[in-house]
Amino acid sequence: MTRVTSDGNTNYAAWGPGRQQVTYNNFDAIYRINSTGTDEPVHILRSGVNTGPYGWSPDGNVLMYETSDSVSGTDIKFHITNEKKEDYVLMPDKGNQMLASFSPDGKYIAYTSDVSGQSGVYVQPFPPDGKRWVISSDGGEEPKWSPNDKILYYRNNQDWFQIIFSTENEFSVIDRKKLFTGPYLNVPGYSYDITPDGQYFVLLKPVSSAQTSTKLKIIKNWLEEIKVLAPPKI
Repeated sequence: MTRVTSDGNTNYAAWGPGRQQVTYNNFDAIYRINSTGTDEPVHILRSGVNTGPYGWSPDGNVLMYETSDSVSGTDIKFHITNEKKEDYVLMPDKGNQMLASFSPDGKYIAYTSDVSGQSGVYVQPFPPDGKRWVISSDGGEEPKWSPNDKILYYRNNQDWFQIIFSTENEFSVIDRKKLFTGPYLNVPGYSYDITPDGQYFVLLKPVSSAQTSTKLKIIKNWLEEIKVLAPPKI
């Protein structure tokens, strides 16, 4: 384990292109640092509100991130590193959008949205052109692309689903099925991942009650006991 940041107010870690760098947030700012932690962090942007990175496009030119505040809710935004223009929003003024990821070829993004009144998984082309496809049939969140195949995964409570899709003409769902059900934790942000070879899920297993402490002990006059156990040398 290597700690790469020195400020404790950091989270939302995301790999950069080539997995040689880590992108992270510190309150309303986003930075990038070498994955070894040997270089100084590089400031990328400051949003003025709570923010966090989701990841980079495969070519490394576009950073996708979220901003959140009490007025506009949660939005997905895109920061283009080699162009001096304002970052743009995926769906301004249309519900909350969050938990997004680029497809391996960078041509699509999958994300979670409550624009319909409940949380669901959607896909849009990248750059966005106004088209949008609903992926989940009865709610869902946290979409993840398979690194190698035309497969998209998402979770709905304790159920994980697999979507097989085609992009021959435009994005279309060929098949949908439930993969498995499990009592895995659902934490803020992404609560699972897929290994780079696409063969394994990485999940958060809850700690059993037998492993947690349910007692609080108070020791009075502990200094007197120390004096007995370790008397001063004369």
